[in-house]
Amino acid sequence: MLSSFQRSVIQNRSKLYSLQYRAFSQLNFPGEPEAPVITTEVPGPNGRAYISELGQHTTNHLTTMFPIDLDKSIGNYIADTDGNLLLDVFCSISCISLGYNHPAILDVSTSPLMSRFVTNRTGLGINPPKEWNDVITSAFVDVAPKGLSRVSTMMCGTCSVEGAYKAAFMAYAQKERGGPGVAPSQEDLESCMCNAAPGSPEYAILSFKSGFHGRLLGALSSTRTKAIHKLDIPSFDWPAAEPPRYKYPLEKNESYNLKQDEESLEEVGRLVK
Repeated sequence: MLSSFQRSVIQNRSKLYSLQYRAFSQLNFPGEPEAPVITTEVPGPNGRAYISELGQHTTNHLTTMFPIDLDKSIGNYIADTDGNLLLDVFCSISCISLGYNHPAILDVSTSPLMSRFVTNRTGLGINPPKEWNDVITSAFVDVAPKGLSRVSTMMCGTCSVEGAYKAAFMAYAQKERGGPGVAPSQEDLESCMCNAAPGSPEYAILSFKSGFHGRLLGALSSTRTKAIHKLDIPSFDWPAAEPPRYKYPLEKNESYNLKQDEESLEEVGRLVK
């Protein structure tokens, strides 16, 4: 039998799919093509030449699939240097989740404030610009989930994951010590400098198999996608649960998918315990 928590997870998942579909179906980019346009193989001759040249100056070419033409990319379609126009379901690892050359984003990017912020990258934790509080309030606080009033900004997805791990560890350790008013002991301070407990506690992050969370050390310890992501990198001994692996279409595989949810949640509970 499914618990009330398990049923709520399933119901919320269905609601999320419905909201995502309605949001995506309403996106409209002037000039967006109605279908992909393929003129060469991918990557084509221009793309292959670019990748070869790139390899003379950086190792980033090792994972390059095809170089893109940002000027010709629009909405949900990405253009490469050979004139191919592809429907982008990858969104640059969700970095371009609002589409290419979104008019509102382009408008903001040309503002004098944006120019100053890009040109003068200060240490925000030490000396933020005078406009910074207004920026984070209008960008994040105004749309924050109920009960959340503060935000920690990060540079990328991986460092956001790493920052969340650190925040969770510190919050848990603070609670274990007795709360915000209790200072760490001298033993805590000295042992952490030797990477030893109790200052460096043996906490763990639980992730799911087949999940990708980033390429820094903590995020890689949680990642279970491809061996090439983790090969040769030391890792923390952290657990990973089996995720629910759904069959599609969802409406024709409801009983199977419910069983997948149930088994995954049971394993999560066992690993946490």
